[in-house]
Amino acid sequence: MKILIHHHAMAYPAANGFYVQSFIGWWVKELSKHFDEVGVLLQTSAQKTAVQDTFLDEANIKLYVLPTGGGFWDHFSRKKAIAMICQKISPEYDILLIRGITPRQWTVWKNCVTPKKAFLLVGSIRENKPRWAWSRSAILMFLLGYVRYWEYKKITQSGIMLANSPHLVQEIADVYQQPAHFISTNTIREVHIKPLVHKPIGAPCTLLFCGRVIQEKGIEELILALGLLNRQRPNAFQLQVIGIASPAYKTQLEQLAEANGVTRNIVWSGFVPFGTTLLDHYYRSDFMVLPTFYNEGFPHAIWEAAVSSTSVVVTSGGGIPGLMDDSLVTFIVAKSAADIEQKINMLLENAAIRAEKVTNLYHCACGYTVEVGVQKLADILAHETTS
Repeated sequence: MKILIHHHAMAYPAANGFYVQSFIGWWVKELSKHFDEVGVLLQTSAQKTAVQDTFLDEANIKLYVLPTGGGFWDHFSRKKAIAMICQKISPEYDILLIRGITPRQWTVWKNCVTPKKAFLLVGSIRENKPRWAWSRSAILMFLLGYVRYWEYKKITQSGIMLANSPHLVQEIADVYQQPAHFISTNTIREVHIKPLVHKPIGAPCTLLFCGRVIQEKGIEELILALGLLNRQRPNAFQLQVIGIASPAYKTQLEQLAEANGVTRNIVWSGFVPFGTTLLDHYYRSDFMVLPTFYNEGFPHAIWEAAVSSTSVVVTSGGGIPGLMDDSLVTFIVAKSAADIEQKINMLLENAAIRAEKVTNLYHCACGYTVEVGVQKLADILAHETTS
């Protein structure tokens, strides 16, 4: 069986293969073990970036390049070109699988002529809905939100629906009255799982943030919480930030850190490729804190912390509560530095609670590796295509 994948990612073509981000790269690599051929519909970049850290050179993985670039008025010619590419290559495949929300999802979906089509949702439909505001851009986004709603309705009525959290499975049922399958999406492979340990708190105690360094991920609240913690116990806490921030936003965060007296308590590590080095950062940290108020599906950082025996402190947005509860992680209120500070102190004062959560989360994560998720996905698609 042959599968065609579409994802909103940028690939960098190289000799005998191409580079992509690890979270999509390792997933596609694993899929190539279950399918005769994996076609990947992606846009490409002219230069290789740091985040394109995974090389795909398997003989049964093919890259198909979607057009990019141009201005607003080139939108229609790009759309036409994408349609022609899909119509040309899709007859060679048995199933189309679109992963995640993408600007081109409906164009790809309706122009691919595979016998079966599937959509893997990795972000909340409800939380993705733009908020109304009296500005030109906000009104445009609000109207586009209704277009997206219509697209999803058409997709759910004509394809196999999948979601990376039970919470999102329920959301598809509530919003579109359609069934969906839960499929975990992960970067963790079996080789990445370290033995479970209960680590003593370091000196200083290290909080780790790993992800896109944007306002919606709650990084500002985390810096404010660091200030609160260090005012109670001077220099007892350190924050390590792994991820890429725009120069302008990093300057803004540095100013916030200076205003709160924690400039020397923050380590800006930039992008760290997925693998042993990244997981070692988790292992050396005491808490992974993700105060996101973004429309998360299920963040990879939770699994990465879990297999590194690191406590997780996180908000309960998007698909997170579909897989996590208070026995596994410690929930915090979104946009509340004070709640981050209170929950960190609570965990520091309760070693038994901390150890129990780490243990439970570790064993949970072992059941959601790349291998497990892809095997389940392959089984569902094989069943659906033969039924």
